[in-house]
Amino acid sequence: MIKFENIKQDLSLEEISTFEKEYNVKLPKEYIEHMLKFNGGYPIKDVYFDRYPIDGFRPIKYGNHTVEADIKSLSEFFPARSIPFAYSTGGVIYMVLNEKGYSNIYYVF
Repeated sequence: MIKFENIKQDLSLEEISTFEKEYNVKLPKEYIEHMLKFNGGYPIKDVYFDRYPIDGFRPIKYGNHTVEADIKSLSEFFPARSIPFAYSTGGVIYMVLNEKGYSNIYYVF
């Protein structure tokens, strides 16, 4: 199992549900499980998306750089139902969700 540091305040299922309603998304089950356990943080050992290192995951809320803040500041640059959930050196990793919660993952420099 991957261990994380700099984890933010715990999230509740109610907070995740409120997030989904506010942003009109259905988050993937695996992402919800990850956020309930870690709510952000960065992996102690290297983790990769394709060939790009994942430096950390944004917390949905609580902290200075949250998913909520990124959605508000980056929404004009991303398609609807985009969730910027992680970051890498020089880039953002985000998922674009469909109405059933299935997603495609993208890396933007």
